[in-house]
Formats: sequence, C-alpha cells, structure tokens
Amino acid sequence: MRKTRLIKIKEFTVGGNSPVRVESMLKSPIDDVEANIKEARALADAGCELVRLSMPSRRAIELYKILEREVSIPIMGDFHFSFHLIKEGIERGMRMIRINPGNLKKDKLKELIKLVKSNNVLVRIGVNSASFRPPLPPGEETAHKMVEVLKKWIAPFEDSSHSLLICSLKSSDVRTTVLANQFFTESYDYPLHIGITEAGGGEEGIIRSSIGIGILLWKGIGDTVRISLTGPSVSEVNVAYNILNILGIRKKREPEFISCPMCGRSRINVKEVLEKVKESLSGNLQKLSGVKIAVMGCEVNGPGEASMADIGIAGGKTYASIFRGGKVVERVRKEKMVEAFVREINKL
Repeated sequence: MRKTRLIKIKEFTVGGNSPVRVESMLKSPIDDVEANIKEARALADAGCELVRLSMPSRRAIELYKILEREVSIPIMGDFHFSFHLIKEGIERGMRMIRINPGNLKKDKLKELIKLVKSNNVLVRIGVNSASFRPPLPPGEETAHKMVEVLKKWIAPFEDSSHSLLICSLKSSDVRTTVLANQFFTESYDYPLHIGITEAGGGEEGIIRSSIGIGILLWKGIGDTVRISLTGPSVSEVNVAYNILNILGIRKKREPEFISCPMCGRSRINVKEVLEKVKESLSGNLQKLSGVKIAVMGCEVNGPGEASMADIGIAGGKTYASIFRGGKVVERVRKEKMVEAFVREINKL
C-alpha cells in the first residue's frame, strides 16, 4: 500500500500503518433518534469503523451528541453550505468533519482553519465531480480539475500548519475517480478516502464500486473506503470487507465462501446447497471469521481445485464428499449432506 502520513483523533487512526478503514453513512431520518442509534449499532457490529452523519440542521447536531453517548463508533459530521453549523458542531465537541469545496464559500476558509486548528479537528476535504457548475464531462480533464481544486483548498491549511487532513476525490465515473486519485498521489501523502459516488443500487452499484475501488486499492491507493450503494448501510460495509478480503488487504468478519459456477458435471445443486449452508451458519458467522468454505458441484473441481479451502463439500453420484485441505475426510449421503457439512464446519 502507498505510505501516507498517520492521522489520529482520540482512538481513531488512519494512514501510517493503520488498516484500510471501512466507512459508511447513516441513512435514517435525522428526526428518528432511535432508528439512527439502531443503525449505528448495526454498522458497528458489521465492522464499520467510521460513520458519517449528514448535518443539514441544528437538529443533526443534537443527534450527534446523542449518538456520541449511545454508540462506540467514531462519527464524522458531513457539512454542506453552512459555516455556522460547522462552527456550532465543533463548539459542541465534534472532532471530525467533512467539507465539500463545491458547497462552501471560500471566504469562510480562514475562519474555518482557525476554528479547526484551535480545537484539533480532523478535516476531510472531499471534492466531488458532480459539484462543478456547469457540469464537466467525465475523463482526464475533469480529473485534473478536481485535483486542482483540492490543492487550492489544502494550501491554506498547510500555510497554517494544520495537518489533520484526509482528502477525497470522487465521481460516479470510475475512470475519472481513478485518474483523479492517481494524479493527487503524485504530489501529496495525505490519507485518501476512496469510493465511487452515486454508484447506484444492487448489482450495478456493487460492480461499479468494486471495479473503481478495486483498481485504486490494487495500486496501493486508499486509507478509508465507502461503498456508496442505494440500500441498507450495513450492505455497504459487507461489500467493502468482501473487496478488501478478495484483494488480500483485510480479512472478512465472516467466513469466505467459494463455489463453482456449475456445469454438466455437477452432481448437486450448488446454489441451493450454498444457500442452505449459509442459512444454517447465520448465527455463527463472526465466529468463523477468516475460514474459507467451498461448495463444489463435483469431485473433479472439488478437493483438487478447492484445496485452498479450509473445508469444502463436493457432489458425487449418490454421496457427497466433505474435504479439508484437499483431502476427503467423510462421505455422506446427499440427503444428509448439508446437515453433516454444517456440523463439520462448526467443529472449526
């Protein structure tokens, strides 16, 4: 990974030798305090390490103070347009904020820097290509423009010796996002928050995010990551850990399942068996963190091709074979295979 400077606020660290942090954003209505508490706790349980809270009003600042008491997860205030809200949030104890240069008047920047410096506040400067007016076309020109804007906003912080900065350059276009982050890393060692903004929902959103974020992480770029999906926030965390796990950067907080795509050799319905196994293990997933589990359709691509799995099952004509480290340890009748397989997994 690209070496970046270490940033620390209270117990939260990013950059340096810290792991790539997984982030999400609360999606519950600001007025529903209980829903936000429940969502924040669910995110913490899923492994989320930083949560952003949208700050559109003073009511959001009140919510922040409640969440700070009720949940353990660090909270970053996400501010747009209003310097007065930023000021009130900091005065009431907020120590991590995100600002968007496209939505904040630069004439307030000097006052903002004085405020964050005197209160030791971490600032994420997040440039979003969608904030440009008029809109710019995706591609290299826009990527350079995003970096240019970010540099102009970083300079006054550096002039004031305030180095508690995280930077972010996002677009809904994968190529623009990747190029902007690459260009930025040529000149700076600030930690980078990465993501594909407005990625969409479902399969399309996951694919778009996985490609863009995966490219950046493979190049060693990225210190915090958020998967911006239309849907439950916990899903964003799960997808993030899957990407990090697949790239060998961080382990999932759940077991890793691998399975074959099925073909004419398949002796079992792989999709059905996989779903039944996951359902049977649903209460023990975190206890099996780091375990690799394989479900394979036949013995041709079973113990051999899935020998890297800690445990696996492969279909046969009348029996299914349970294997560990590529060696068959038990053969069971197919009508009993899920029960027997789950029993063996739980022994791990």
